[in-house]
Amino acid sequence: MESMKNKIIVKAETTSYSYVTLHNAAHYALEDAKNSEHSRFFNALTAMLYSAFSLEAYLNHLGNSEFQNWEKIERSKSPKQKLDMLVDKRGFVPDYSKKPFDVFDEIFKFRKKIVHGKTEHLKIEEVREGEIGDTPETPMTSWEKSTTLENAISFVEGSAEIITELHPIFGYKSHPFATEYRSSWEVKSFGDNS
Repeated sequence: MESMKNKIIVKAETTSYSYVTLHNAAHYALEDAKNSEHSRFFNALTAMLYSAFSLEAYLNHLGNSEFQNWEKIERSKSPKQKLDMLVDKRGFVPDYSKKPFDVFDEIFKFRKKIVHGKTEHLKIEEVREGEIGDTPETPMTSWEKSTTLENAISFVEGSAEIITELHPIFGYKSHPFATEYRSSWEVKSFGDNS
């Protein structure tokens, strides 16, 4: 017997904190990189990229609350310019030579190499120790050389520490990664006037 569905009115809204979701993606990719030698390179690559995505999403999160026209401003600014604009407003000066900000430039240089990736032809000729039949180590691009478990750990932890340090400076009292989203909803019977 088919059940009859009533008509209902649903009102709902959600605020999605993309920087948290992107950080979680970086975190889980890092965990996979630590646990699997076979796919370590690809998981480290994912963790490193998503760390950059999370950090930039956080800067945009702050920018939207600090500047009325952030959507127009942010497209023409580098991540470092964004951060400098934001912290200038609060009188904070990050020390890029010390933790956690010492990894900031590295994160975005790496991201830029990947986002603007291109085919590269690399060639070497050198004398090495070895035997005929050995599989030699072949040349790697700079971004491939940078894609390591150590750098993945540094990027994921560093980006999270930067966000955590900035959060209270901008007046937030909760932990920055407390929730990915906030939702509220209301469901009423169709025709209910209450």
